[in-house]
Amino acid sequence: MAIKKRPVSPRQKMINLMYVVLMAMLALNVSTEVLEGFSIVEESLHRTTTNGNKEKTGISSPEDDKPDVCRLDGNACA
Repeated sequence: MAIKKRPVSPRQKMINLMYVVLMAMLALNVSTEVLEGFSIVEESLHRTTTNGNKEKTGISSPEDDKPDVCRLDGNACA
């Protein structure tokens, strides 16, 4: 089903512009607590990423590991 692109009237353009201005005014009126919350989240994400990378480097790759138990079919352990 095709969507028909209709021309936007000057009235609708003005309404859309007013919404953009309203959103900008609301964004400028954000309290400092909200902005501090973003910095707390950023620090937490950075700490989590750092811890994950440390944990990942501590885990050895499966190719380097030798089996702990020999197979029961008689094959020797590597």
